[in-house]
Formats: sequence, C-alpha cells, structure tokens
Amino acid sequence: EDRPLEPASKASVLKLNAMYQMSSEFEGAVFRSLLTMSMHSPYLVLRVRREHLIRDSLHQLASRSADLKKPLKVHFVGEEGVDEGGVQKEFFGLIIHQLFDPCWGMFEQDEKTRDFWFNRNSFESNREFELIGMLVGIAIYNSVILDVRLPRVAYKKLMRESVDFSDLKRAFPTLAHGLQQLLEHTGDVRELCLTFSLEYDEYGARRVAELLPGGAGVEVTNENRRDYVDKYAAYVLDTSVAKQFKAFHGGVVAVCGGAAPEPFP
Repeated sequence: EDRPLEPASKASVLKLNAMYQMSSEFEGAVFRSLLTMSMHSPYLVLRVRREHLIRDSLHQLASRSADLKKPLKVHFVGEEGVDEGGVQKEFFGLIIHQLFDPCWGMFEQDEKTRDFWFNRNSFESNREFELIGMLVGIAIYNSVILDVRLPRVAYKKLMRESVDFSDLKRAFPTLAHGLQQLLEHTGDVRELCLTFSLEYDEYGARRVAELLPGGAGVEVTNENRRDYVDKYAAYVLDTSVAKQFKAFHGGVVAVCGGAAPEPFP
C-alpha cells in the first residue's frame, strides 16, 4: 500500500531532486555548447539594476523559463565582481525584503506571530506572486536560506495537503481564539447574531464575503457552529487568497517540478 510522504521526507526528496535536475541542466547546457559550438550558458544568469530589481527580475525570469533549473549567477548592472555566493545572497535579501514590504501590498503580517500571509486585496498582478514562487524554488535549488516568514500552512498548501481549523490556530491565533470561544460558548449562540458571512475592510470600504451561497441569511446556531468555524477557516486559508496562492504555487512548480515523487505537485 502506498503511503504519503511525511513533510520532512518530502523536503529530502525535493533537495535530492533539485540537485539531480540542476546537475542535468548544467551538463546538458555544456553538451549543447560543445555540440553546436554555440554559447549555451550552463547557468541562469540574472543581470539586474538595483533601482529596478523587481521589474528586471520579473522580465528575465519570464523570458528564461527553460533555464530556471540551472545554477544561479547574479550580476548587478554597473558593478564589478564575480558571483561566488555573496552577490546571490544579497540579491535574494534585497528582493525578498521589497516583495514582503507591507507598503508593496502583496502580504499582510500577523501582529502576534509576525508571519506573513497573502493579501486578498492586493492590486499586484499574478506575475508578482508567481515571481515570489520562482524565487523560493530557485533558492531551494541553490541551497539559499531565505528570510521568509510564511506560516506552516503555506508549505502544507504547497504540498497539496488539506488545511483546517487547526492550521488557522497556528497561523492566526487571535482570530482562531475568537472562533474557539464560539465553539465553547455555553449559551444560545443565536444571541450573538452571527450569519454564515463575514465583513472585511478593503482599503476603507466594508465588504461582505459569504461562507456559503446565501450565507448572509443563514443564522449561526449551536447546531451548525462547527460548520461555520470550518467554513470560516477554509475561507481565510483557501478561498480568499486562491488567486494569489495559485500564482505563487505555479512559480514554485515551474522550478521544482520534476520526475521524482513531487513534494509540490
């Protein structure tokens, strides 16, 4: 009987798979250069300007999708120096800092855990979220440790594992605490005047999201409150950020997809 891999095992498989694919890409590029007498670089070379770091990275990664599994070399335009690892590390540090900056509007930071989560109201296109996914994948391939504070649930979602209220407790403890109090409420829940909907702020405007069709008209009771909590967790972790996470996942898979048992299918 086939058993699913544990997260730690999946990480090991991914690392081995990355090393194998990177080696294959490197050797393939060298072989093609010798065979055709052309200049097929065995590296993924990014030439970026510091003042246009995100724009340059987006453009070059999008146009070089066939090279994503090659070892990375980074050059800052106008600066001398060979990338022996230090430039690469600085590149990742700078671009991750910019992309996760709250002013950029792509992520929100939980006040208690200090972890980042996808901003459901982000104005940025899917390409920016895909870029972050590519950067995560490229960092894994190149054994670079990123200072990215994503909650554990993000990695579960990358591995296509189901998520539930227990994941919400870890990622958003303050929100989950309120929902847990609802589950433990000893009185009549109808007195709280809740429905299967929630309100959220969208740049100063109040919006309503229904947790099921016609949810704004469905009262939360003692009998259905467990379903309400489960649907609330599913909305926060899945539905509300589906577009952003799909792009992010696609970026990771573009780099980490391979023939081995895939941690990120």
